[in-house]
Amino acid sequence: MKQIEIKRNLLIVNSRDKKSGTTSDFIYTLGENSLEIEAIALKSACIPHTYTNINSTNNTFKVSTGSELVLTNTYQGQYIVNSIIYKVNILAGVYTLQTLLDSINGTIGDTMTFTYNSGLNRIQVTSLQNTEDLFLISEIDSGLNQLWTYLGFVTPVTIANAAGSSQTATNIPPSNPVVDSTLTIAEGQYTIDTIMPLIVAQLSTVISGSLSWILQTTPPDVGKVQISGATQTWKFLESTIPHLIGFEPDSMSYSLIQNAVGLPDLYGTRNLYVASNTLMNGYNCIEKNGEKK
Repeated sequence: MKQIEIKRNLLIVNSRDKKSGTTSDFIYTLGENSLEIEAIALKSACIPHTYTNINSTNNTFKVSTGSELVLTNTYQGQYIVNSIIYKVNILAGVYTLQTLLDSINGTIGDTMTFTYNSGLNRIQVTSLQNTEDLFLISEIDSGLNQLWTYLGFVTPVTIANAAGSSQTATNIPPSNPVVDSTLTIAEGQYTIDTIMPLIVAQLSTVISGSLSWILQTTPPDVGKVQISGATQTWKFLESTIPHLIGFEPDSMSYSLIQNAVGLPDLYGTRNLYVASNTLMNGYNCIEKNGEKK
């Protein structure tokens, strides 16, 4: 009995070479060849990711504006209440404007309170009780820094002797208070070139300045995102989108220019590779003798 030789041929099918249809549903022709095909098996497939990489689970990101205060020395403020001198010492450390004021208020107690007036962009001090006299004075211990001057006051400052009386600092505070915001972009399939304009547009709603972005071209930062143009310091907070464009929020500091530490990775430019040893060997064919197997 004559043996029939079965030849196996590897056919590479690319949707770009389709006869008709779409990239996901098309007709591919072998040309004018006349072949008797007994079975078709899939050896491997390369399929671009087409799922929505920004969806309802990750289309928000968080940003913080303002700045941190780094005190490298102890700051002291002295004040007089009913002819008695008291001292407030704030140790060296990293503060926001609000945590600095909280530390001062926590030390002073119920005599007076320091608050930030956002409309005036100034610190205000308000008496909390009726006193004979209440003054902020310029004297400090040797080797320490002047706290009241740091907050924008020109000493001495006299506060009227009635609860609720206040004085406003002459100069602006050392930093703007930190404000955290949550921003949103539309769900969709994005590349770095299509997502960055949306991110910058959202950042511009809470950050002053004229923000812009680039992919850096200088080693060792080639291909990494840089966002610049802000006139107030800011940083990303922990959320998914910053990671996708190369930032690590937990290691960021407040700055006018932010540089990504890694390359953008939105997954949408990757391909999904599928291979099967079983199918490579010709078993469990997709089609055999006109029937699905």
